[in-house]
Amino acid sequence: MLFSVAKSLVSRDKIENAVRRIMDGGDEALEIRRRARELGEKARKAASIGGSSDNNLTAAIEDLKRLREDRSKLKT
Repeated sequence: MLFSVAKSLVSRDKIENAVRRIMDGGDEALEIRRRARELGEKARKAASIGGSSDNNLTAAIEDLKRLREDRSKLKT
């Protein structure tokens, strides 16, 4: 197998505690939500046209095209 996936389960208690922390409305919950919104916005920008993910994917595609062209030139 090329990739292996570790099977680690998160306990019900840990999930419950995490959900309670987010839902309780306290300062920690507000900070978690603020940070989640901030990270979501950064992810949207990265994935949008001209964003870093878009640029990196475009560069990878161009590199693969050049590699294919170089290999086809070697065969002729």
